[in-house]
Amino acid sequence: MKKLKIIKKLILSFVLLMLAIFALSGCSKVKPQEISRSVLSEYRKNLFAAKTNFCSITFTSGQREENYIMDGTNTKLVDFGVLTVKFNNYISSSLPKFELKINKDLYAGEFEHNPYDNSFVYDIQKQVNNTDIISVYLVDFDQEILLQCFSNGWKINYKDAHNIFTQKYKTEIVSNTVNNLLNGEIYIKIVSEDKEFKNFYWYVLLVCQNGDMYASLIDVNTGEILQN
Repeated sequence: MKKLKIIKKLILSFVLLMLAIFALSGCSKVKPQEISRSVLSEYRKNLFAAKTNFCSITFTSGQREENYIMDGTNTKLVDFGVLTVKFNNYISSSLPKFELKINKDLYAGEFEHNPYDNSFVYDIQKQVNNTDIISVYLVDFDQEILLQCFSNGWKINYKDAHNIFTQKYKTEIVSNTVNNLLNGEIYIKIVSEDKEFKNFYWYVLLVCQNGDMYASLIDVNTGEILQN
């Protein structure tokens, strides 16, 4: 009987211990990385580019919110694959035409004009991989250009950049979090400090609903934060 009582006590103690562990784990706070990952409003995961004597071309893909507004609230994400061309001098009144080849898939169409930077853009609404082969044929110039994948050699990808950023601003993220929900949205873009496609950085931006904004430039090879 004594052995039975001892066994029962041991079982009861074990059960109480497990309940305490579950209770503590349930009360533990979610990490800033996990909180902020659920509010991504845009991420660009790769970059292809080329430069000629008359234009520069980039192609980048990823996901962005369907209703693209920087208001601190993220919406449903959709795929994008944006082709951008900047001409040194384009004087025609008609929109330039193109043929975009990704591996064996061909996309043909007419660019849209971006009045903000005077570039020409087209979105195929699909993501691509770093290993894909991409070329662009500019119909009006009778020129075919093979794009180079720059992101294929980067040591820091967009997920790494996100983690580096959230570690830097973990206090600010926690202060804008209620019930494990971050009152804000995060954008992860690719930028370069010049037009020669050198020195690329991840630009990570947190836009909070209260109007606060936090941003960092992160080196794509070292992970170093260059600007807060």
